[in-house]
Amino acid sequence: MGITQLTTIAVISLTSLLPASCKKTPVKKSTVVFVTNSSASVNASSLVIHKLGELALTNGVETSIFLGGGKTCFFIPKLIDHGQTQLKLTLESKNQTGKIRDLTVREVTTKNHAPFEVTLGDFDLSFTPQIVVQ
Repeated sequence: MGITQLTTIAVISLTSLLPASCKKTPVKKSTVVFVTNSSASVNASSLVIHKLGELALTNGVETSIFLGGGKTCFFIPKLIDHGQTQLKLTLESKNQTGKIRDLTVREVTTKNHAPFEVTLGDFDLSFTPQIVVQ
């Protein structure tokens, strides 16, 4: 056998191993929510209060809510046990060019279907999480 034939056999055998080494991990979709029925006000301590009402969230799926002024809040719920939910909240603030200016992250534990209030950055958010399992 010549060198060309050996090289061809090596390339073919190595190429056949390629699909076995690649794994495709599923990407969870994110949900974008435009809140139209929330009420926003400013209290004496300059916190912006957002009453979001009932907020439908899917277990393990990121949901984003635009709060205005270049600020977006991201919710990632994770069911811990019956009725308990761990929420990862991220408040992202962008400047006019779209670059991230400020980022605040907080993890809290709350009960599913129970009113909840949390302060995140300069926002005071109140909502009732409704966690859906896929």
